[in-house]
Amino acid sequence: MSTCRVTVLRPDDRQKYEEFLQKNEFNLVYSSLEFRDFLQSAVGGETTYYVAWQDDEICGTLPLFSLRHPEYGKSL
Repeated sequence: MSTCRVTVLRPDDRQKYEEFLQKNEFNLVYSSLEFRDFLQSAVGGETTYYVAWQDDEICGTLPLFSLRHPEYGKSL
């Protein structure tokens, strides 16, 4: 039985991440790296993309985007 590990998405993982999204029929545009890049250029903020791996293949992702508002604080 193989174990699952979770890492933060690295630039070297980009191709496998894109392939995972293309295979997943329930994928939303919000998971794409293009949308991430758009958000960062439009409003700033920080991104962290967690990737679950099993046997060196991606089996799940959790893309997060955070933005700090001067009055309301940080939102995710």
